[in-house]
Amino acid sequence: MGSRHLRAASALLGAGAILVPPAEARITRLEITSVEPAFQGQSFEPRGAYERVRGRAFGEVDPDSPANAIVQDIQLAPRNSRGFVEYSTEVDILRPAERARGNGVLFFNILNRGNKGGLAAFNANVPPNLTEINAVSNPGDGFMLSEGYTLVWFGWQADVLPGNNRLTLSVPIALSR
Repeated sequence: MGSRHLRAASALLGAGAILVPPAEARITRLEITSVEPAFQGQSFEPRGAYERVRGRAFGEVDPDSPANAIVQDIQLAPRNSRGFVEYSTEVDILRPAERARGNGVLFFNILNRGNKGGLAAFNANVPPNLTEINAVSNPGDGFMLSEGYTLVWFGWQADVLPGNNRLTLSVPIALSR
């Protein structure tokens, strides 16, 4: 492919990305199930200790929105009293125990098959063991923590099975009408 064709293809892809409306989902409730010291209270100077917050986020999407038409069988899903389709997802957060010591930047890691990345990708010396990575049990050199980032993970794939500290998403079952 010549450079002229490559530029034309890039322009078309860019225009397509701009013209596609984003799908919209909103969180309606957050249920915190635990808040505990992370990494046995280890301090990551100059930011200090971190805490781990776990819970479940509840949300909804508008099945009649053209942006959500891409969601498989969304028109067949049960709706709440407002006409929206509800879902829930597990949430795992690492944040500075003293929020004022954080850098104000949230690092949101998009999961792969419910497995948590991010910490292992940006901190050196995190063991390459998926069980330990998902358990968020070893900060490695603690680079992101000593820089003050807040890390957030949540499940987004409905076909991920629970276990091995993976994060899951619960969605309704489509019904035939």
